[in-house]
Amino acid sequence: MHAEKLFEQMKAIVERAGYPLLTSYKVDLYVHDLEYLRQNDAPGVKFMWIVRESGTYLCRLGVAPRVNAEVDYAIDMHDANRREVYLLDRDAGTVKLLDDATAKRRLKEFDYKVERCTVSRKGEPIAVADIRLTSWTNGKPQTGTVHYHTGQEKFPLETLYALRSLAVCFVIEATHSLFTATEKIYIEGTDINELIAAHPQRVVESPAPAQSAEQQGFLELLAA
Repeated sequence: MHAEKLFEQMKAIVERAGYPLLTSYKVDLYVHDLEYLRQNDAPGVKFMWIVRESGTYLCRLGVAPRVNAEVDYAIDMHDANRREVYLLDRDAGTVKLLDDATAKRRLKEFDYKVERCTVSRKGEPIAVADIRLTSWTNGKPQTGTVHYHTGQEKFPLETLYALRSLAVCFVIEATHSLFTATEKIYIEGTDINELIAAHPQRVVESPAPAQSAEQQGFLELLAA
């Protein structure tokens, strides 16, 4: 699995003897980063990963400024001597240390562009988003649903993942709240998760091996 291969290299970095970073909030790597890699495992995808003393940041590159926002902010706000920045290349299976100048340049390179509700990829319009929000009722907070309309019948897997991320951005921008949940995402009436699950490029995960009592205890400790 491409995601697992990247993750093993990330683990090797932070677990080497004397490594000074990621001394706390290790759940960021062992749970959240691994799940994020799996949820964006598609040909052509690259990531940027920041390791700090307390936790990590991971984002997919090339989609939208909001997707990159936490990583971009972390480079500016955290002392360069107390963090490291890495470029993860899914296809090459590499994890490479970056200097700040290169990292900032890569964070400004996008394959996708959003103008109002129109999404373009490398200059070509591919979809128009229709964002629908629920009303606040009986104390229940708003949620959002995004319907994409497009003239294309099929998309590469990485584009489906990008459209999924952009849908979350659309809902957040429509409600001005990071806490508004994106309930459903459709492409021409079909749930995007169904399209992803059936996509021929999708990597089918093998069943996870049973965890030993020691491993289970370690994960429980991380989550505590």
